[in-house]
Order: sequence, then C-alpha cells, then structure tokens
Amino acid sequence: MTSNGATAQEQYDVIAKQYATRGSIPHSKLEFELCKRALGDCTGYRVLDLAGGTGVHSTFAIEAGASHIDVVDISDKMMHIGVDIERQAGRDIIRWHKADIIPPLKKALPDLAHESYDLVLAMWPWDYAGTFQEYVGIWRNVAAYLKPGGRLIGSRIVNPWGSALQTGKYGAKCELIQQTEAKGVKVLVTVDTEPPFRFESVATEASLRGETYVPNKLGIVELCNLPIEETATVKADPDFWKDCMEDPYFAVFTGKKKSQS
Repeated sequence: MTSNGATAQEQYDVIAKQYATRGSIPHSKLEFELCKRALGDCTGYRVLDLAGGTGVHSTFAIEAGASHIDVVDISDKMMHIGVDIERQAGRDIIRWHKADIIPPLKKALPDLAHESYDLVLAMWPWDYAGTFQEYVGIWRNVAAYLKPGGRLIGSRIVNPWGSALQTGKYGAKCELIQQTEAKGVKVLVTVDTEPPFRFESVATEASLRGETYVPNKLGIVELCNLPIEETATVKADPDFWKDCMEDPYFAVFTGKKKSQS
C-alpha cells in the first residue's frame, strides 16, 4: 500500500492481518480473476509490484511463470505477512522493499534498475494519491522501471458513489468523508471480512476519470479496462453481478511501455 508518510504506514500496519483475508469477499474474487486473466504467460518475467502489500498479486505472477519479483510497500506488517506466506509455500522468488512509491524510487531503492522489468503490477496505488502531483509521481515510477515494450497491470476505483459500493453488496462499502482539492474524494472503506476492517482511501479526479494524458506522455500507452462480463466469476452468476456490470465501481486495466524506435 501507499499514501503519504507515517500515517499510511500506521493505517496498514494496524489492518494488515485482516487485509490479508479479503480474498473471501465477492469483490476480491472478481478482482483476482481479472488480474490472473491479464497476466497471461509470464514465463521468466522480472516483475515489480508497486504498493504490493502482502504480495497476493505477485503470487499470481509466480503461478504464471515469473522468475523474479520485487515487492515495494510502505507497511512492514503487510510485507511480513507476505514473507511468512512465501516461506510456508517454500518459495524464494519475491524480494521485499520498504518505500513510499510516490517519490522517485531511485532515492529509497537505488539497487532497483530502471527499465529492467517485464511487468509492473500497480494494484490500487492511485487510490492513495491525494494530489495530482502524487498521482503523477506513481505514474513516473511505473514508467521509469518498465522495459520498453513491458506490460502494466493496474487497478483503480472508478466510481466511489456506485450503488454497489454504497450498499456493500460485493463485500466493500464506501462512505464519503470529504471532497479534495484535487477534485477527487476521500472515503472510508469498510471491508466485510470476519471481523470487518476499515481504512481511508483518497483518489484524484484524474484517477477516477482514468485520464490517459499523463501516462501517455510518460510512454505508457494502450491503456484498456478489462471487461468483467467475460470472467467466469460473472458468468457463473450474472444476476448477482448485474449492478457491477451496469454501474462499474472499479477497473482492472492493462497497458504497455512504448518500444524504442
């Protein structure tokens, strides 16, 4: 996870254990399937997982064939859970790095080589950027570490006012705290695990709209949201997922870095 400074670290350290159980809610089942579909074949890939938390999305990349993964997160406790999971699985593919992914990572993590990753995972980091400058900062790190021709898989909130997020139908509920100076929103998210947990999230207007000018200027192109109606999760119960299809509240998307001409 990411946000700004000690407050973010404290927030996610507190909820780390519960956050690691969120795979049980309907939303996460759909999110995880979309991520796996986007991954495809990752044989031999070097992967950078920005705001990777416990590394749950990184484990999907391992299953898809990735050979080396660097997880970067601001929460020690989130990463400690991931370390334990990987140890129990008998794997030694993930390296764990503590850093905020909004400033240039080269300052905190100079050993991570620029343009050295086949894939960058960026699941939800833009929903913790409260200003446009922070939003751009995350995109700069994505662009800096992807190889030319490398792939991006990301996710973001699309509509925090969506009916499904207001009712909590898919296991997560949003309550508006305030509008932000970046024409975005700050919300309190309640996740219906056992026991439930809460955390604050903030998103800029640019992120909510899915604007492409900033990433395109940085060389990240072909940004595209994955259609949820093609997933096995939705096909198995289209009536249940009707609200999400008619009024989408989140998106898993893909992109790539321009190849060198």
